[in-house]
Amino acid sequence: MKNLFIHKNATISETLKQIDKSGHRHLIVTEKKNKLLGVIADGDLRRAILKKKKLFSKIINIFNKRPLFFYQSKFTTKMAKRKMEDKGIFFVPIVNDKKIVIDYK
Repeated sequence: MKNLFIHKNATISETLKQIDKSGHRHLIVTEKKNKLLGVIADGDLRRAILKKKKLFSKIINIFNKRPLFFYQSKFTTKMAKRKMEDKGIFFVPIVNDKKIVIDYK
């Protein structure tokens, strides 16, 4: 799962490489100890490049800072599936009570 994490100060180029390496279309943006800050998708990066952002630009102004996520203590697969389908979302982090990422759906 570690290959799904990217630090908030990563560049667009680093993020593209990490997405390619992970095989997923999304990465979880974190800070110290894998604390959830947001999610970034390949589409976010494409839009940034189309807006003439440089590949060495930081992702801190690009990623979704208000992603859907689930707390481990309140998480059920049925509830998650329904919410994800309703919102058309394919990737959701699961966090503990300190917002440390422990899994994803």
